[in-house]
Amino acid sequence: FLATTFLIKENPPAPKPGSMAKTQSGWSQIPDKRPIIAMLATGMLLAFANMSIEPIITVYVQQLIEDQGKVTMVAGVVMSAAALGTILSSSWLGKLADRVGH
Repeated sequence: FLATTFLIKENPPAPKPGSMAKTQSGWSQIPDKRPIIAMLATGMLLAFANMSIEPIITVYVQQLIEDQGKVTMVAGVVMSAAALGTILSSSWLGKLADRVGH
């Protein structure tokens, strides 16, 4: 993130003379906003579902393992498994979405 922010410079092209028509904002250019709102709601529900188990995962892990000193470490590994799955599948799912979506 930091390397992208500070090291990549983008020089936008100069506007052509006579093309100073009124530009619309990004949100107003979308003709049908329902799919965008549905994706936003689905993403929020998915994040809520993943994070709602965070407070109780240590209690559940405590019942499963014998060494009580490692409860927080095992609970952290369990919580990070969802992030690892996202990291491993994001490239493949992005390529699939590009192929199927066009």
